[in-house]
Amino acid sequence: MGSIITVISGKGGVGKSTVSAGLGTALTLLGSKVLLVDCDSRLRCLDLMLSTSQNSAFDLTDVINGEAEVSEAAVAVDGTFGLYVISAARDNSLSENADTFKQKMKDAAEIFDFIILDSPAGIGGDFEAAVKAADRFLVISTPEPVSIRDAETAAKQAERLGDARARLIINRMEYSLVKKGLYANADNMIDRTEVQLIGIVPQDTLAHKNAILGVPVKKGRAAGAFLRIAKRLKGERIPLPKAKKI
Repeated sequence: MGSIITVISGKGGVGKSTVSAGLGTALTLLGSKVLLVDCDSRLRCLDLMLSTSQNSAFDLTDVINGEAEVSEAAVAVDGTFGLYVISAARDNSLSENADTFKQKMKDAAEIFDFIILDSPAGIGGDFEAAVKAADRFLVISTPEPVSIRDAETAAKQAERLGDARARLIINRMEYSLVKKGLYANADNMIDRTEVQLIGIVPQDTLAHKNAILGVPVKKGRAAGAFLRIAKRLKGERIPLPKAKKI
């Protein structure tokens, strides 16, 4: 049985979808078969970030309504063996059919080693459906004060909705700004969000460029961080590097 992981954030613009795609890619590099499910019916970005939109005959609405199987809606990412994407629902079918969605994902976990649900930012119906379907969830936050506060709110709401275990990913970390006191350090973020840390992803222009080009992130500092987090998700004990070397 595969693991269902929901990726959440309290606010938009923290790189949640980039983290979802990066972790999915890293897990495939470790030999796992991974399904990325875009749960944000408003923004619908994963298919663009991984260049699967032109090959998508079905989306999450079709899966929930029984008009397509997960295997039919899942589009393989070109050049990344084992990585698949289901495009976001085109209507409110996810929030209106949370129980059906949860069962569909559990059925899909018989086929895939990991299912990563990229939830919409904030708290709403699609967020709740994505959280309730998860075995565990990852809270994404940047070191900015507003992001940390919103991550704390999202984590507490997710914990109220289900029994999944929460882990924190600090995204777009810049050590130089931490030294200047402009960014919170990891210990302060853990204290504020009350969520155990699983990884830190550095600011990386290459990852941003790849997202624009629709290319999976396999090289660079962010890719290295995603690989370390992926190994932890698979149960390996991987120590955090020193802050200035992340």
